Amino acid sequence: MSHIDFNTLTNEEVAHFVIHMTPEELQVYANELSPLHLSIAVAVLQPQYDPLWKEKFLIIASSVKEKPMLESIGKTLSLVQALELLEADQTKYLSVQENLPPIFVGLSAAMFIQILSAATPGQLNMLKLAAGTEPIQHHLSLFIRETHNALADFEQQYASLCEEIAALNIFTLTRADLSALKLKLNNFSLRAKDLLFILNKALAVSWNTLRTDLIDHLNKHKEQIQRYSHVLIGEPCSSDHAAATGLYNQLDAHLSAIYGDPLNPHDIEALQDDDPSIEALTKLSVWYPEDYIEIGLLPPHVQPEAIGSTQRNTEKDWFKNKKADSDWKPMQHEKLFVQALNNLKLLGLHTVADMKNAQIYSKNMLCEYIQEHLHVLS
Repeated sequence: MSHIDFNTLTNEEVAHFVIHMTPEELQVYANELSPLHLSIAVAVLQPQYDPLWKEKFLIIASSVKEKPMLESIGKTLSLVQALELLEADQTKYLSVQENLPPIFVGLSAAMFIQILSAATPGQLNMLKLAAGTEPIQHHLSLFIRETHNALADFEQQYASLCEEIAALNIFTLTRADLSALKLKLNNFSLRAKDLLFILNKALAVSWNTLRTDLIDHLNKHKEQIQRYSHVLIGEPCSSDHAAATGLYNQLDAHLSAIYGDPLNPHDIEALQDDDPSIEALTKLSVWYPEDYIEIGLLPPHVQPEAIGSTQRNTEKDWFKNKKADSDWKPMQHEKLFVQALNNLKLLGLHTVADMKNAQIYSKNMLCEYIQEHLHVLS
């Protein structure tokens, strides 16, 4: 290939040549590229554009000598390229480690955080080796500011969610509303855990800086974020029946109040989790055959006026009021009560715990649940 004067080429032509050059040819021209041309080269040396992108990129990153040129590489660096830099073969690409600091000068704060998040232990070790340099320490300082801002946002978000939980109107709450609120809690929890994960990596790097100010700030932020993650936000009730904590516990307590507090000896109407689900219906103002029909627990062709329930006794009362004589025959409403019991079992609602697990805390939510599972009653 004859010598190419890149200064005479358009940006598109520069990109074309970089992609079609061999790694060896690109190495010849690496130090002749302007900052703009280097940015173009880095931008096109990606897995989706060039099967030889990795070797070509590492050749550029290890061949360029001028700091302003290396900084221009950092400005265009993608995450996949940054991670390749951190695990480059030092025997093949001799200057990569030496060139890391000026490349990180051009790196954005957001990209540094992405690198921390995605770095493997081996890649993180390369960052630790460079931690004594000013560019890495500067990025750690910027990350501390980011975590400070995140903590301020956590405080506001926590207060907002506490208010939202306390203001929930159980009687108008829908299953979709509850799912949306739980998604907010899950996203908040995930955000705190993600930040804690990245912060632990930043802290590991900071120990190699010998700067106690960075280490102290990161340790302080770690303790605060741990408190949010483990105590304030908490965890939902687990499959091994471990109790919910934090915001999840607040939500469970607010919702479960409809069924009473079984731990309160003065709440004689409180339901235990293993109580039958038919008992829970009374807490949802589902008392009569008409209510069973309304929520879909009984088929709509049953006419309430034909049931003989004008006295609107409860189901328990119907059983208590059975005639004792031998000619007594089961009343129509008792048959419907038994059918309702069977339908609850078909719906998987055997106990109060089943009702809670199905997110049923109101008559409206029970109706929604039944409508979603009508196929099991057909």
